[in-house]
Amino acid sequence: MHPIFTIRLLLILLASCPSYLALGSDKCFTIFGKKYTDGQTAYIDCTVNSLYISTDYTYETTWKPGVKEWNVSTNFTYQTGQLGSDVTVNFDPNKNDGQLSATLWEGNEVITVHITQRSTPTLTIAPTLCSTGQSGDFSTTLNFYGPSTANVVWETTGGVRVMGGNVYRVTDNTISRATVQHNSYGTVTVYGEIPGCNNMRTNSVTQHIGTPGGSDITFSANPDPGISLQAGQMYNFSSSLNLPSQYSYGWSILQGNSSVGYFYGTGPWLTLSTTSDSSPGGFIVQMAITNSSCNTTGTTSRTFMKNTGGGDTIG
Repeated sequence: MHPIFTIRLLLILLASCPSYLALGSDKCFTIFGKKYTDGQTAYIDCTVNSLYISTDYTYETTWKPGVKEWNVSTNFTYQTGQLGSDVTVNFDPNKNDGQLSATLWEGNEVITVHITQRSTPTLTIAPTLCSTGQSGDFSTTLNFYGPSTANVVWETTGGVRVMGGNVYRVTDNTISRATVQHNSYGTVTVYGEIPGCNNMRTNSVTQHIGTPGGSDITFSANPDPGISLQAGQMYNFSSSLNLPSQYSYGWSILQGNSSVGYFYGTGPWLTLSTTSDSSPGGFIVQMAITNSSCNTTGTTSRTFMKNTGGGDTIG
């Protein structure tokens, strides 16, 4: 996609759309000559801070303007003109997404168009990195809306390296290739910086590499009880990482089943309670994570003691 260059004077007209664009309505917004029907997204140059919007559509060919009311999302602001048929919309100063709506006199129909000034890069990975020390060539393309130059930024966490380090920046480009190495579980993230828009960051894309286990991941409750669980009380735990669909979870009790009254794990969540009797006891819970792309599994575990006011032992 080619960048949309700066346009200083913008005009949006609410007009009748051709029937093949109707989607159940014959009204739309026309932005930069392109028509957007209800629910569609308009991609706006990131140098643009506001839009002047007017309509030449009238209701039943009378003096009454076609637009009954304008509305914008809470992160946008607007000022109406004298007749109420024109407005100036000010975008989010942080360039976050928003939306613009027009309520028509005709049937109180509402036309809403989503506005975005941030794009999301594409990230291509080859090959899938599974083995320790394995490396591969990754590539990314920025499809952005703004000036013609951009910087590509690569960042890694954990045991993943890009071009030998944790950060790799390519200036004045929209396409970048980088060598990524897997030493242990971690992530690689890529995003763009647009110098012509005060170094605005595009949306980022993150890829998880390898299989987490041990110190890479844990599970906790909020608030977390630590090692001591009250007898008969229910607790809800969740994984410390938000992993994509290539990872699956398995929950088990490694030791001390007799101290557990309820135990149910699904996905990254676990609900459990200890038995309500006064007998002492403890148990060990294991969370296993399997990476289907690599057919590898990592584990982590926690030890809990049932708090009964007496001496506690596991078993």
